[in-house]
Amino acid sequence: MKIALVFPPLYGVDLPPIGLAYVAAQLRADGHKIKVFCFNSRLYREYTDRRYLWDWRNSNAWLEYDEIKKNFDITRIIDQWAREILNFGPDAVGLSVNTHSRLIASLLSCQIKREQNRVKIIYGGPFCSEGLDGTKNLDASVDIYVKGEGEIVASMIFKRLTTQEPLRDIKGIILKE
Repeated sequence: MKIALVFPPLYGVDLPPIGLAYVAAQLRADGHKIKVFCFNSRLYREYTDRRYLWDWRNSNAWLEYDEIKKNFDITRIIDQWAREILNFGPDAVGLSVNTHSRLIASLLSCQIKREQNRVKIIYGGPFCSEGLDGTKNLDASVDIYVKGEGEIVASMIFKRLTTQEPLRDIKGIILKE
């Protein structure tokens, strides 16, 4: 399978996204074609005058659409990122999501689904392990949520998607059915 792995803002920019790297390494070892998109670092590099937004004291600016819109042409950016991901031709898109990146992840995954509904959208990361509250705050564009360490669970998910086996009994996921 072709799998796009996406790191949306907001995360720190002082260290590489190691969790996503682990997932990418495992999926490559499983024989999948992987492309990683670190939009967090890219946005940080492109908007040098707004780097203060990556400071923890300003992290709440990423929680509301109107706040993000004050600082970025977010519609244009999301369209551009979705096109870039879809130009790769993925069967699935995995996004690493935390509380502060959830809104941008949601905008991006909704845009991807609008353009290519067949693409599976999978969320993993801290939000999925700590921020999910039952089924109350699930995103309609997300097909699978991965809770906990992602590389083993992702390996099982993509093995079963490849062989078209059921996913429902994989421990560590929330599945939209």
